[in-house]
Amino acid sequence: MQQEVTATKAKLEAMHARARVKAEQAKHEMEAKIAALRDQINRASDRQKATIEQRIAAVKADYAVRSVKLEQAGKLLKEALAL
Repeated sequence: MQQEVTATKAKLEAMHARARVKAEQAKHEMEAKIAALRDQINRASDRQKATIEQRIAAVKADYAVRSVKLEQAGKLLKEALAL
């Protein structure tokens, strides 16, 4: 019985670590996308700039949603590990 608990706890800890890594990856992806879009803004016409700004807002919104979900998953895993 104790071995099963230990094995399950190890799996939960691995899942928690993966959730943290995914959160970091999502942040880096968002930063890279925004940097690329900002670079495009520097070369864009005024009309194109508005479209690119909308894309930047969409990238930030997508990141916010992903971040919240990964944060919730991390909290649930922490709670499970505390049991």
